[in-house]
Amino acid sequence: MAALTEARDTREYACNAERRNLHLAVAEGETIPAGALAAIDENGEAVNASDTDDAIVVAGRAERTASGGESVVIRSGAFLYCNGSGDEEIKRTDIGSPCYALDNQTVGLKGGTNGVFAGIVLDVDEARGEVAVEVGNVSWKTLWRPETATSDPPAACAANMGRLIVLGSAVSGTNIASGATGDVYMSNGTSWVKLN
Repeated sequence: MAALTEARDTREYACNAERRNLHLAVAEGETIPAGALAAIDENGEAVNASDTDDAIVVAGRAERTASGGESVVIRSGAFLYCNGSGDEEIKRTDIGSPCYALDNQTVGLKGGTNGVFAGIVLDVDEARGEVAVEVGNVSWKTLWRPETATSDPPAACAANMGRLIVLGSAVSGTNIASGATGDVYMSNGTSWVKLN
């Protein structure tokens, strides 16, 4: 799917997802269409979600169309976005998995080039080609930029719950018994859970 340039009627997915509104200035040179998957750049300004910059944090759905210098409301919650294709396609068996922004209306399973974390897959409507994604509420301070581990990580505990790691090399140890390069793990507070 191509990136949005016009407003989109991005439906909200009915669930108990927390909803918060962020009021941000839009980065110069950027126009964010209403309904687009919006993100925060390294300067704290709103931009379109995309796979072209790994320094952005996906924050939610743009509530109105806004251009550089204007203010936009970005709402966190659960929304229906377009499903990726090919090896990026999200299937019903991927419910509960992380997904990644491919552009400002499309999410994928693998993360394209830069792996920009979009949210957690809540549901998949394969007939409509849509994915329900909870965006902006997950602990993105730890999830959006995973650490690379080249040895057995510390034991999972409450202090590192939600921490995400990607194995930079094969690991065999006490806390991760056997992991291959590229495996992604998240601490659930008691153990390291493989996500891919």
